Amino acid sequence: MSERIEDTLARINAYEREQFARASLEEQQDMLQRKAWEITSADQEMSEKVAGWGAPPISPETAVQQAQDFFSQPHQGTRQPTSTQR
Repeated sequence: MSERIEDTLARINAYEREQFARASLEEQQDMLQRKAWEITSADQEMSEKVAGWGAPPISPETAVQQAQDFFSQPHQGTRQPTSTQR
C-alpha cells in the first residue's frame, strides 16, 4: 500500500514539474507561490501536531526556496524501486 501511495505521489510531482517547465514566466511565479503556500501550510499543520518538539515555524523565504528546489528537480514519472520483491 505504501508503494502505491509513493508511486502516486511521484506521478503527481512529475506532472507538477512538467507543467512548471511548460508554463510562462508569470504562470511559473504563480505556481511557485502556490507551492510555497502548500509548504508553509503543511509546516504549520505539522508544527501544531508536534507542538511539544519546539521546532520554529518555517519562514516564507525558506518555503519559497523549497518550492524552487521542488520545481528544479527532474520530473520523472515514477520512482525507482528501492528493493526487489519476489
